[in-house]
Amino acid sequence: MVNAIEIHRLGKRFRINQAESTGFYRYRTLRESLVDLASLPFRRWRNLPALRTNDFWALKNVTLEVKSGEVIGIIGRNGAGKSTLLKILSRITKPTTGEAKLYGRVGSLLEVGTGFHPELTGRENVYLNGAILGMTRREVSRKFDEIVAFAGVEDFLEIPVKRFSSGMYVRLAFAVAAHLDPEILLVDEVLAVGDYTFQKKCIGRMSDIASSGRTVLLVSHDLPMLSKLSTAAVWIDQGQVKQYGAPADVIKSYCEQAASCTDQTHSVDLSKHSGRRPGSTPLLSRIALYDRRIEPTTSVPLGGDLVIDLELGDFVGASDTTVIIYICDIFGTKLAQVHSKIQSNVDLKGIRQARVRCFLEDLRFVPGDYTLTIVVGDSKDFLDTIDNVLSFSVMPTNIYKTGRLPQRNHGLVALAARWEFDCPEELLTMP
Repeated sequence: MVNAIEIHRLGKRFRINQAESTGFYRYRTLRESLVDLASLPFRRWRNLPALRTNDFWALKNVTLEVKSGEVIGIIGRNGAGKSTLLKILSRITKPTTGEAKLYGRVGSLLEVGTGFHPELTGRENVYLNGAILGMTRREVSRKFDEIVAFAGVEDFLEIPVKRFSSGMYVRLAFAVAAHLDPEILLVDEVLAVGDYTFQKKCIGRMSDIASSGRTVLLVSHDLPMLSKLSTAAVWIDQGQVKQYGAPADVIKSYCEQAASCTDQTHSVDLSKHSGRRPGSTPLLSRIALYDRRIEPTTSVPLGGDLVIDLELGDFVGASDTTVIIYICDIFGTKLAQVHSKIQSNVDLKGIRQARVRCFLEDLRFVPGDYTLTIVVGDSKDFLDTIDNVLSFSVMPTNIYKTGRLPQRNHGLVALAARWEFDCPEELLTMP
């Protein structure tokens, strides 16, 4: 099988000016640079701190070969260099060292909505965005009805997109980008758009692209989705390839390291949480975990109670505003859900700030480590979604009074059960 992508000793260096006295990073204007140059002798005479230049390597010595038709999932923490790699492959930025060769037409889904003009209508922006992404007018016209139907905005095509809701905006933008026909497709964390139904359509579309024989490089924090779609996975850490191989093996190693490096804490500031999905409105500001006595905790006994305390702000609640909490395993697979509109029909209409407490009673997950994903949304959109908000542990207890517990590899839920046996009387009296 021929190679679709060949990457050899690729590196990308950024130079950052840093004030020695403050350590504050910022952009500098030409005027500031000229003033600093003129004042340099006086600064030396007065022994004032000078500016220095630091080199930051976003990528370093990356070598990789991707066969035609492969779907490569790229994982790593925020700032590891994943997006920089795709920007180099997309010819958005030049590498500092090394080279990357791509054989075939390249399509990029790096930032949904780039190129949309707020004053233009939905119809006009479909053609404009399609042209920016490399599609001809004939291609856009041929796929126009399919794009609009995929986005679900048929009734709003003649309205300027500045009047679209955020969900409608990203749905239309993704629909245009998802209907490219390149030999190589580069996708950077753009599947987390729209509501749950639309996300399913996005993943289905990506599955169709992956099964069509095209080469795909896919960056995402959705590890279960990557495991399902990818034929191989790459783990990038601090700008270097740390592991390459089967998706299950790479994801397992990545999760194990993430778990070992995470200090469990009962309270987390969510205002700038790294797990917030792109496009989210930062409504969730804080989360804390408590036990049944409302004491801070990071663990709960099997069959015990866990209290999840959330703070929300800077929003105007609608009558259908919903808070959803997912309990996930260390791979990010959702195991269970609690839903404020299902368990408690709370009306947040008109509320600008809220503190929400969810009491999980008789928690029945087998002992081990788990994570939480939090969603705030309404009937149309997921407004704020944060993955891997924090982790907690379930501790073993003699909940069945038998001294035994279900094995973790046979399932993650320790169900409550009662057994009855009807046996012949002579069997019950046997020694």
